[in-house]
Amino acid sequence: MKKEVLKLPEVVTELPVGIPQMTANLFKRDDKKAIYYRWDGVYEVFRIKIKEEGDAFGKIYPAHEMYPGNEQFGSIAWCYHDKALALQRYDVL
Repeated sequence: MKKEVLKLPEVVTELPVGIPQMTANLFKRDDKKAIYYRWDGVYEVFRIKIKEEGDAFGKIYPAHEMYPGNEQFGSIAWCYHDKALALQRYDVL
């Protein structure tokens, strides 16, 4: 039986870049990739990674999709100001 994986939300309000009040709205996605449109006019295109279930500090955390961190941009995630370029990258992922 396949375990349930928590999906990324439609609106992400706590992005890993650490900029206060920065939000991103889901623009397009499938099971392996996504585009989010940030509040500042940037499209973030990335492969969706899954963090397996685990425990930390005595609490169990379920398996869940992860928004990319800063260090992943350029390898599995990219930023574009141009929607057409973002969609091109999405199509080749």
